[in-house]
Amino acid sequence: YIKHIKSSKKYKDYKFILMCNSPIMEIAKKYIDKYIDEYILFDYKKKEIKKIKKDLKNVSFTTIINPIDDKTNKTAEVAVRCIKAKEKICHNGYCLKIFLMLNLI
Repeated sequence: YIKHIKSSKKYKDYKFILMCNSPIMEIAKKYIDKYIDEYILFDYKKKEIKKIKKDLKNVSFTTIINPIDDKTNKTAEVAVRCIKAKEKICHNGYCLKIFLMLNLI
């Protein structure tokens, strides 16, 4: 769906930065590289929540899109919560979960 987002009226002039782990980055560079302007390596383990919060506390974007639909992926949820953004787009259920985590993080 990145192709459609990148060509939409709203997002066509945005810089697209993909924050992902090593295996996903490898796949992205092979198949969707022409739509990505920059990559950020995000290789954290589930137990590194404090490190994620520390590393991302000064990161900000205009918009974050979290395509992960895995309710067990806490690292993605924490990352989305920690990064400052005017707009956060995520799967149904994540927004509520992120909201509920406000007091936990």
